[in-house]
Amino acid sequence: MIHFINRTGIYIPIIDKENIISFLSGYEIGTNGECAFIHNLSEYIEKEYKIERTSIGWPGQVQQYSTENNLEWVTSFKKIASEYLAKSDI
Repeated sequence: MIHFINRTGIYIPIIDKENIISFLSGYEIGTNGECAFIHNLSEYIEKEYKIERTSIGWPGQVQQYSTENNLEWVTSFKKIASEYLAKSDI
């Protein structure tokens, strides 16, 4: 996953919110339940940043963080995901 975060352009043609969400969803489906990155990232955001998961899911959590910190969504995703991976045992 760290390779995707650091070199996103290798995996998706346009680096934007929709393509990141699609890639991660497809990746998890392709692992047949062995990867829970999205769920774990959502829990990390809730614990670390006190941003609850709502009906719009983890992308909404990233959006709220982005808004609160005046950052682009992609920048926020990469920052939060990198922090999570650095602190986890993955």
